[in-house]
Amino acid sequence: MDCQLLHVEARPHFHLYLEYGDGTRGEVDLTPFAGLPAFRAWDTPGVFEKVHVSDWGSVAWDIEGNLELCPDSLYLKLTQGWYPPPEPARLPTAVVAT
Repeated sequence: MDCQLLHVEARPHFHLYLEYGDGTRGEVDLTPFAGLPAFRAWDTPGVFEKVHVSDWGSVAWDIEGNLELCPDSLYLKLTQGWYPPPEPARLPTAVVAT
């Protein structure tokens, strides 16, 4: 089975259309990720639409340190309707002396 990601294109409302080497194709909804700190760049008009397949085969945006998503997780979403839910970042709280 060849589940290599061949093609990705942005669709409205943070959806992606994906095509894999085994013939699997479809649309995934990434709205659960939108608004999370790592994905805030998507809020800038035109950024989400610049998605592409990276040289390594991941779903990628050349922004803020090359944001990438695992193509295997997205494949699971298409074929089994499941992927791990995003977790909010747990950053240490900074204390500022005044």
